[in-house]
Amino acid sequence: MKRKLLNAGALGLFLVLGNNIQAQVKVKDSTKTRAIEEVVIVAYGKQKAKAIVGSVSSVGKDVLSTQQTSNIATAIQGSVPGVNIIGSSVPGATPTIRVRGIGSINASSDPLIIVDGAQYSGSLSNISQEEIESINVLKDGSATSLYGSRGANGVILVTTKKGRKGAPRVTVQSSLGYAAPVNQLYPLIDNNRYLNYTWEALRNSKVANGVSADLAGAQASAEVIPLLKYNPYNVKTPIDANGQLVPGAQLLWNTNWADYLLNRSAERSETSATVSGGTDQSNYFLSVNYLKQEGSVKTTDFERFSTRLNLETKIKPWLTAGLNTAYVSHRRNVPNQSGSTYGSPMNSIYTLSSVYPVYRRDADGNLVYDDKGNLSYDYGGGNPRVLNSQRPFSRNVNPLGYLYDNTYLYRVNTLTLNGFVKIDFSKDLSFRSNYSLEQNNNNNHNYRNNRFGDYAAQGGAVIASRTIASTKNFVNSLNYNKQLGDHNLTADAIVETFDRVYDYMSATGVGLFSGIETLSGTTSPNEVSGYPLQQRLVGLLGRASYNYKEKYFVEGSFRRDGSSVFSKETRWGNFFSVGGAYIVSEENFLKGNKTISFLKLKSSYGELGNNDFTDSQGTRDYFPYLSTYLGGYSIGSNIGIVLSSPKDALLTWEKTASFNAGVELGLFQNRVNLNVDYYDKRSVDLVGPLVTAGSTGATSITTNIGKLRNYGWEFSINTKNVRTANFRWDTGLNFSFDRNKILALSADNKPQTVANLKRWEVGRSLYDFYIQEYAGVNPDNGNPLWYKDVTDANGNTTKVTTESYSEATRYYNHSALPFVIGGLNNYFKYKNFDLNALVNFSFGSYIYDGDYARLMSGKFDGYSKSVDLERRWQKPGDVTDVPRLSYTTLQENQTSSRFLFKNDYVRLKALNIGYNFNKEDSEKIGLKSLRLFLQADNLFTWQTRKNIDPEQALTGVTNSRTSNLKTISFGLKLEL
Repeated sequence: MKRKLLNAGALGLFLVLGNNIQAQVKVKDSTKTRAIEEVVIVAYGKQKAKAIVGSVSSVGKDVLSTQQTSNIATAIQGSVPGVNIIGSSVPGATPTIRVRGIGSINASSDPLIIVDGAQYSGSLSNISQEEIESINVLKDGSATSLYGSRGANGVILVTTKKGRKGAPRVTVQSSLGYAAPVNQLYPLIDNNRYLNYTWEALRNSKVANGVSADLAGAQASAEVIPLLKYNPYNVKTPIDANGQLVPGAQLLWNTNWADYLLNRSAERSETSATVSGGTDQSNYFLSVNYLKQEGSVKTTDFERFSTRLNLETKIKPWLTAGLNTAYVSHRRNVPNQSGSTYGSPMNSIYTLSSVYPVYRRDADGNLVYDDKGNLSYDYGGGNPRVLNSQRPFSRNVNPLGYLYDNTYLYRVNTLTLNGFVKIDFSKDLSFRSNYSLEQNNNNNHNYRNNRFGDYAAQGGAVIASRTIASTKNFVNSLNYNKQLGDHNLTADAIVETFDRVYDYMSATGVGLFSGIETLSGTTSPNEVSGYPLQQRLVGLLGRASYNYKEKYFVEGSFRRDGSSVFSKETRWGNFFSVGGAYIVSEENFLKGNKTISFLKLKSSYGELGNNDFTDSQGTRDYFPYLSTYLGGYSIGSNIGIVLSSPKDALLTWEKTASFNAGVELGLFQNRVNLNVDYYDKRSVDLVGPLVTAGSTGATSITTNIGKLRNYGWEFSINTKNVRTANFRWDTGLNFSFDRNKILALSADNKPQTVANLKRWEVGRSLYDFYIQEYAGVNPDNGNPLWYKDVTDANGNTTKVTTESYSEATRYYNHSALPFVIGGLNNYFKYKNFDLNALVNFSFGSYIYDGDYARLMSGKFDGYSKSVDLERRWQKPGDVTDVPRLSYTTLQENQTSSRFLFKNDYVRLKALNIGYNFNKEDSEKIGLKSLRLFLQADNLFTWQTRKNIDPEQALTGVTNSRTSNLKTISFGLKLEL
């Protein structure tokens, strides 16, 4: 058989037409027909793929099965255009997900999660990949408007598997692998050079203050060890007056903190088993899964046990019922994985230099053991000795002891019951009632030892909290579907209620008895708090769609929501959508066309809401319209309170108007399928501060005031490149261009400086950097330079350099928002071998590397330093971009474009290679099928900025964040 290949003209055509597309509805494995009868899961039901007038992207189980992740949301990355996902380095943690940009400035921008038709409040890490049939992402107004006040940020629909007619099918899959951080860290100066550089910084400062070079060198030599407080050498004064090691000086230790804190062989093991089957009347699906995964930081791990049972039965010809049940228990030990606290391992690596040892040493540099014969952690402040005990900073801190002497345990138990009853009154009219109950029990237990650390002075502590969250979702829908000749009408009337009860309690006890790690083992309670909360929502909604000859499609929906999140004056809102589609290829002038097999034009408009508000700590705010008060302002016996956070009592939901227009194109008997979508989302009534007069007792009040626009293009291209008897090659490419613009900020629209790095200004993006511009180093004296604007008497502005950071002018300088994001997937199959490779990419974003900035400080005072300081200015005439070393600050590592870098990357996100044994060979060992596979995730990353994981926060700022894991596993899948 000849290979069926795309010719160059075909490839050229689809590349010209393509650019940014949605992950498409699936295409049947046929080069002759398009799967126009495929049914796609949409809001509150199903719909034929060709009838969809909006933007819906699908990720099937075949894509999910080629990745190993503890959170299924991560599997969407690179597979769906218009969806930006930033993976988390913490096993089991939920990644950051943004659908078509950032929908809010101060409220949540997270999409709504729906599992089997019900809103899901738990973590997606509760659901294993083996349980999932498909994930659909609803992106435009027509697709999400039925979710009303919850749909503005997009909707992710997760559908779990169900049994199929046939004998019981038993499958078992197991894998074992190891992982390591995806990137190397910044190379740091070790003890061989650290003391030399410390001497140089001290000497330079003295010379700058008028001390002669010889005297400055001698004084610096005597001050190095007293400054650092620790001496890693065997001689009292290891650095001479010329900055060199004295003869006979030998290192006693040279600490590489990363070797102690990071896990470069993290184990990952997962086993799952499923049983499924059914008859004409009933079907069932049972799954059991166990996963254990260690993290990139030592002591970090995630352990999950989950089980699911999905049942469905036709009780009568007109009556069908089903019940989906799931129970999940997972446990995580998760020390801080980011941030500037001493408990963050990455922060410690980039803070404590190699001068400071992990374990205590005596005066001769020998290791010190405790009374049990164990090595004793050096906490840098626990001994009375002047030398090798009192760090100049981070006293009473040891990062390794922080990991092993304390616990940070999080336990979650989730039970989900999701049942339905469907009554078919006739072939055209049916009624369905869904009721879902979800119970989440979260127990957090933090133990802080009584010897060292932040609670040592209080005798240790136990910090415990318990959260019980109960969610009930009740949906009743009446569906009418009528066909009259060439006319097809579908209508839905739906009533939904949603109820969430949240009960929180926490307690802290201090003063621990030795060996006791429970609240009952503390001598005095330090803090006890707790509160119950309840959130309710009721929705009345309807949807109607009509098509003529399945060629012309129109659809409209309306929803009225009432939410307890707002006051009774503003809690009701109306949301709607309209849309249409035209399948041009059904016209006579295109039927039988050898090039264009399918052509569909579509457009939609919808208005949606966002009622998911958060407080300043990022916690869900159940009553954002209520002002809060602070106690503790009593005068004498009179109890006093102060207005803390005034709110507008008429605060209401944020609203988004969403427009979408798209083209779906199939070429060459649907061997090439192309989707292009343009979207424009305008969000108004965004929550923000309105400046008020100081006489009111507050500087601002929270109200609906902001406006934001997100717009862009999405492209997806799926091709069937080769089809022969023994070889198959398919390709899928998707990418999107997403833009963001502020339309309004406040009453006066005055620009706002954010985190000293950005300025929010009408007409610009939320993610534009606004910082000082670095101009290099003055070759005469080694001082850093910045640019500033100078305006002459005629109003002409000239950019000149200055050595004064306070005089430097801020400029807009690039954006943290990528220019384009996307993914490329290739699937190959040759006889019994198959290979699937998924690459995701991001281009055009910039990252402010604050971690690197502090490593580049020329002030040597015990903090970690980058080897890039080797390029420093050392004498007049040196041309470099690294200023001289100096113990007195030159402000050289202050915020500026010096530390703003391009953050482009291409990552081999998933590689799956498998071998499927012949049926005959499998049956010889008592199996129906057997597959062996190798799975590698994040195997390779090309990036413009080295030594960081390019998947940083959306803000575009590093924060001592641990990296994602590079994982390689071997496994097998068999069917009994």
